[in-house]
Amino acid sequence: GESEGRLVLGMNVSMPQLDGMTQSEQEEGTALLEDSCRVRIYNNKGLIRYYKGLSNVPSELMLATGDYRIQAITGDSVPATFKMGYYKGESNFTIEANSSTSINVTCKIKSTLVTISLSDSLKQKLTDYNVTVGTPQGSLVYTEAHLDSIGYFILPEGCNELSWAIEGTQTDGSIY
Repeated sequence: GESEGRLVLGMNVSMPQLDGMTQSEQEEGTALLEDSCRVRIYNNKGLIRYYKGLSNVPSELMLATGDYRIQAITGDSVPATFKMGYYKGESNFTIEANSSTSINVTCKIKSTLVTISLSDSLKQKLTDYNVTVGTPQGSLVYTEAHLDSIGYFILPEGCNELSWAIEGTQTDGSIY
């Protein structure tokens, strides 16, 4: 029959510690990312294994000898969101007969994180302001009450900058 080897697999999601985030918020966020993580293993013919949730991924499995690729993704893969970033990890590996191959896959954040900070002089000149930040594929509006929200953006291929616009009412009542 076909010869097999053992894959020993370590998986983790590394959520950045963001300013103003408590440790329990970070732990909750990490748990959410781990639960929604989708892990796929491919050989040269295509997808051969699929798992949802890191707790459902076996720490070892027997595979036929050959070349493989493992991909893990989690979070929101939308162009712009205030909810959660997009994380991805992948690795190529080879299984050899009657031997063990160990790999670790870490899902790292792929989103660009944006928070807004306005100067005091601007805050004195404008009221009811909002800041729109975006890419060609999606944008978010930061309102005065939620300027400190974290926005997660996925920049399209070849795009490396975000556009932004600020609107508000000036002290004389005119629109800025």
